[in-house]
This record gives sequence, C-alpha cells and structure tokens, in this order.
Amino acid sequence: MIVLAFTIGCICALGWSGAQSETPDQEGMPCDEPTRVLGVPVSLVLVASDGSQVSDRIDRATGRGGFSHCYLDVGHVLPNGRRMVVDYQPGIGVHYAEAAGYDKRKRATVRILGDVGEQLYGCIRGKLGQPFNAAGMLVGRTTIATCAGLVWSCLPPKLRCAMGGPGRPISPNDMAEFFGAKVGATVDYRGGE
Repeated sequence: MIVLAFTIGCICALGWSGAQSETPDQEGMPCDEPTRVLGVPVSLVLVASDGSQVSDRIDRATGRGGFSHCYLDVGHVLPNGRRMVVDYQPGIGVHYAEAAGYDKRKRATVRILGDVGEQLYGCIRGKLGQPFNAAGMLVGRTTIATCAGLVWSCLPPKLRCAMGGPGRPISPNDMAEFFGAKVGATVDYRGGE
C-alpha cells in the first residue's frame, strides 16, 4: 500500500502520461459538451499497463493482473466527431478525455448493461469536475482515490459488497478479476443490483 501511495504521489507531482483532456474551459470541462450516441452501452474500459515505470508499478502493487487504469465509455462525441470518455486522473480529476489517447493501449471492455450501467453513468457524470483525491490513497477504498475507486463508488451497494475488498483502494486489476475480464476481451455484465 505504501508503494501504491508513493506511486500515486509521484504521478501527482510529475503529471500523468495517459490520455490528454480536450481543451478545457475555466472549470476544466471541454469547451463543447459531448453528446451521447444512442444505443451505445455503458462500458468500463480497463487499460493494460503500457510498460512505463508508473503503469507497471500500479499493476504490480495491485495484483499483477495487467491493468493500470480504467475509464468509462458511453459513446460521447464532440460536434467535430472526436470520441470522448469520462476519465479520472491525478492533477485533472474527473473529466472528459479524448478516447484516441488510449487507442494504442491494450484493454478489456466490460459492458455494464441495463439499469446498473445507466445508474453508473448518471452517478459518474454527476462527478464531472471533481478534483483528484490524492489523500484518499491513505484512507482506503471508501474514498474516491483511484480511477477504479470512482467507478466502484458509483456502483449499487450490493455490487460493491459482492466485490469484497483487498483492504486498499480498489484498482483496475480488482475490477478485471471481479468481472472476469482479460486483456483483449469484451465481457457483458448483466448482474442485478
């Protein structure tokens, strides 16, 4: 846990090398509000480690499942046609990011279908603009301290309880294990609330 907290602290101090956000306005939101394409399922995208030191440290510290980041994709598109996702990163917080920033990274996709997916999307959308909570890394999984923690905090209580917990902030590897997602796979989750 100390290694994970140290790694996140370094990320905050040095900046993040993940997808870059769209040019923001004063509140850190894209200047153009993306619209949602109808019929696109709510998808939790688990991003594989890219081989960088930070990415590999996150993976090693959280179970060595191969994942180091996650974001939510619900088919947001800007007027210029660029795809956007809801992301959570050190130094930026909860924001829209350009999906193309992750196109070269391997991933697993968990399509969260039905009411659970729509509730997840509504909750996370309501958190847009919230800052990153680096202090939460030392508190545990009840705070939104990681990208996976943001997703976890918006899941129905029964689903959060079913995930159990490693006694540290939840990680993309924990999400992958729970949903049975492997790099390169797409998994449909239809579970109840």
